Amino acid sequence: MSGIDRTPKYEIEIEGKKCQLRELDRQTLEICLGLVMNTNGPPQYIKAGEIILKTCFVSGDKEILEDDKLLVGAAMTAYELIEIKEATLKKI
Repeated sequence: MSGIDRTPKYEIEIEGKKCQLRELDRQTLEICLGLVMNTNGPPQYIKAGEIILKTCFVSGDKEILEDDKLLVGAAMTAYELIEIKEATLKKI
């Protein structure tokens, strides 16, 4: 494995502050899916988004990560990066 691609792929803007995020890696995706598809309680969208922000942050205004109000708003947008491709299963 050659490592994680740190190339910015997404940008989140909140109250004039911007941050650039890289693509989610499998480990981050797995952790966040466990929070969003939680079977032991309500989905934890903000926590999943916060993990994405902190793990995938490449550059931008670090105030987004430090100010709770900005963090919550950005986290609610970041969790939308969780993308599950639709697959089918059939008996052959």
